[in-house]
Amino acid sequence: MTVSTYHRWMLDITPCLWFDGKAEEAATFYASLLPDSRIDRVNRATADYPSGKAGAVLTVEFTLMGRPRNGLPISVNSTVSTAPALPEG
Repeated sequence: MTVSTYHRWMLDITPCLWFDGKAEEAATFYASLLPDSRIDRVNRATADYPSGKAGAVLTVEFTLMGRPRNGLPISVNSTVSTAPALPEG
């Protein structure tokens, strides 16, 4: 992989940030501080589910300084795997 190919590949990555139960609030805070930033979409649960209620925030899609980001309201004590997903090659 050449440096320029690597650079383009890195620009295509959308980081997913974990916020301890406060993803919407954190995204709103950061978007208020940085130029060219906004909340693009808040995805909420449509019904109760085993670990939450209807209306709970599931993901937040937001833009910081023109770059897309995703936010999850996951606790640092969650049992979700933190293994990175990398493309082959």
